[in-house]
Amino acid sequence: MEMRKYFIDYLNSIEVPNVFKEKINEIYELYYLICPEEAEEIFISDNIKKDGERIYGKIHFFSENFYMETHIYQTKDSFYIVPLKKQIIRLLIEKECYNFKKATEESRLVSFILFPEEEKFLTATKNNCDYLRNIIVKYFLQNLQLYQEPQPRSIEDIALDLGVDLEKDMKFIIDKKEFRKSPDIKEILKRHGYKKKRTKKLSNKIGGEQLNK
Repeated sequence: MEMRKYFIDYLNSIEVPNVFKEKINEIYELYYLICPEEAEEIFISDNIKKDGERIYGKIHFFSENFYMETHIYQTKDSFYIVPLKKQIIRLLIEKECYNFKKATEESRLVSFILFPEEEKFLTATKNNCDYLRNIIVKYFLQNLQLYQEPQPRSIEDIALDLGVDLEKDMKFIIDKKEFRKSPDIKEILKRHGYKKKRTKKLSNKIGGEQLNK
C-alpha cells in the first residue's frame, strides 16, 4: 500500500533519503492495519550533526484520535500507539532562531508532550520547524486536557475508603493528617459537606472536642 502523495511530498521537502522512504512506507502500512483510524498526518523528527549532516530519527503518524510513533533505526520493531483526544497533560516547546512564522536554515524546534503514562518529544530543524509548528497547533494544543477544579471529598467517602462505620466510630478522623492540622472538627466536617442523613444526634469526644451534629 502506497503512502498518500502528501506524505511523499513532505518527505521530499525535508530531504529524506529514498532508502528511508521504503522503511517509512512499511511502517505506514503496519499502522494502517493496527490503528482504528487511518493516519492523516506524518512527521519525521530530525537533527543536525556537528559536521552539518542532517539525520532522521523517529517517525510520527497522527489520526484524529490517535498518536503513533516508531524509530527508523531500531534493532527490533517496536510500534507505539496511544489515544490522543484530550489526553495531553502538558506541552513544552523549545525553539531556537525560529519566530513561528517562517523557518530558516538556523531554525530549531522541539516539542515535549506529556501523556498520562509517558512523555514523548519531537524535534525539527530548518524547514521541518514549520511542519512541527503545524502539528503542535493541530494536534497538541487541541488535545490539552482542560483543568478541572478538584471536588472536595465527603466525610462519607473517606470513611468508606477506610472501611469505617461512620455511625459507630468517629475516631478515624484524628488519624487523617488533614484533620490533625485543625482542632476544629466541626469545621472540617462542614468543609467536607458532612450532613447527618438521620436526625439522630451524633456526639463523641475526640481530642477534647465535643462533636454535635
